[in-house]
Amino acid sequence: MMTHFLSKTVKFRFLILSLLFIVSSCEQADENYSTTEGTVVELKDNGRIGKGMRSYMVISYTDSKGVAQTGELNYDPLTKYPEVNDKISFKYNTNSPNQLMEEDSLYNTLTKPDIFIWIIILLFGIYWVYKNVLRNKA
Repeated sequence: MMTHFLSKTVKFRFLILSLLFIVSSCEQADENYSTTEGTVVELKDNGRIGKGMRSYMVISYTDSKGVAQTGELNYDPLTKYPEVNDKISFKYNTNSPNQLMEEDSLYNTLTKPDIFIWIIILLFGIYWVYKNVLRNKA
């Protein structure tokens, strides 16, 4: 019979603390983004049809420091129909003001590189708890 170095209570506390760390890290990632409103200046696409097509709008706005900025924001022409001079709300990166993203977009949340790392860590954590804590109760 294999003896475990750490008790089940310590392992469970470690898992809880790890999950809290993951949640706080995900919330901190949004601290660099600020919500604002801008004006659509131009509508563009990359000229492709079908796979690889990218439609985006050039947006002019004023950042939180009062500096005029422009940036590009992707959109799906099948679900959104922006026009030039439309007002639109979005988030921008305060460290790099030309990086824009939709205000509430699941796609933007799931495409942040660190979210995949945390999902993998979470899955390994669940597997570890199942293997080391729950299975050994019997």
